[in-house]
Amino acid sequence: MRRWRNRLEILVLLAALLAGGCATAPKAPPVLADVPIAERPTHNRRLYEQAWQLVNAHFYDKNFKGVDWVGARERHRAAAEAASGDEQLYTAINALLAELKSSHTEASSPAQRQKRKLRQALSAGFISVEQSGQPRLVVEVIAGSPAEVAGVKVGWIVLAEPVQVEPESVRQPGSTVRIQFKDENDQPRTLELEQRTVSYPHHLDARVLPGDFLYLRFDGFNGASQSFVRAQLRAHREAPGVIVDLRFNGGGWDSTLRGLFNEFFDHAVDAGTVIDRRHTGKMGGWPWWDWRSGTVHYRGGLAVLVTDSSYSCSEIFADTVQRSHRGLVVGPCDTGGAVEGSEDFQLLDGGKVKVAFQRYLSPAGKPLEGIGVAPDIVAPPITAADLRAGMDTHIKTALTALQNSPARPKP
Repeated sequence: MRRWRNRLEILVLLAALLAGGCATAPKAPPVLADVPIAERPTHNRRLYEQAWQLVNAHFYDKNFKGVDWVGARERHRAAAEAASGDEQLYTAINALLAELKSSHTEASSPAQRQKRKLRQALSAGFISVEQSGQPRLVVEVIAGSPAEVAGVKVGWIVLAEPVQVEPESVRQPGSTVRIQFKDENDQPRTLELEQRTVSYPHHLDARVLPGDFLYLRFDGFNGASQSFVRAQLRAHREAPGVIVDLRFNGGGWDSTLRGLFNEFFDHAVDAGTVIDRRHTGKMGGWPWWDWRSGTVHYRGGLAVLVTDSSYSCSEIFADTVQRSHRGLVVGPCDTGGAVEGSEDFQLLDGGKVKVAFQRYLSPAGKPLEGIGVAPDIVAPPITAADLRAGMDTHIKTALTALQNSPARPKP
């Protein structure tokens, strides 16, 4: 979960006696691409100390979950000061932060921050999934990537793929990897795929499934995804059910989470509690806030698709749908168990530290952090045959569940 930055929403939060806050993003300082060798120890020391102080001031637990936080600073200081470059420095900082065992507390160098912002990675441009006891399957091929140019298709089986032992920062664009596949005709193929900087898209996908059920996929909780979901629900009010695919959703803004509760609930919903060092606040939707832009309050069937790559807001959404009996949670496994409220703080070199400033508890008073949400219906592994036919097995399972669920009032 990420903190609100919209000032109007902050005022409404305060009026509702909810915990909140606003941090104006500081201007980005120039990125120090090359720090002179003689200045590197001082530079490292300043960055390391700034990161420690930010966590010291803002981490939700003033007792640091039992970790000797002062002692931790000393344990990793030497490695940070001796770092010869950003990669080693941020490795040392993250080793410090890892002692807290917090999913939402980590540091990113300026280069890592830029790549994440642009959703870029050095790769051949396809995404594959590994399932227990099953072959690795290609589930997505990025448009314009080396993989697409070479003819790789969704539904191909990955027979052998080299293990990347060196970090991305060491690998060079233009290098190649040899990968063995089995194609759509079950014929073996060995391809030499170039590795390039590939931009991975933000998915806002919608399609109508058999029986006029609506399928929606969005990979982050943000303003664009909320507008997308609202527009699709408006256009398909008569759909007997909706599948919300959060299998690749890493979370995002809690304001969007609240907004999406309003789209699928027609009453106030208790979605748990967030706790920081000073405040306790409630999560949930606000049906009375419909003046914003015409909330739909869709009342048809609902199934939420999850995997262990569903994090944060995705997990709270799935848990709330499940616990309130609003719909079914479907997936092959439990969600990722990464549920904390975080805030980003900029470091002196243009990098950042993300700090978990809030702890989340379900309405039953239990955390989801490190635990996750178990599906109501365990989906079988995705099959190559289903992918090649244009429908993956998890979606088929969710669709069958909706078709067999008791009829709900028309939206």
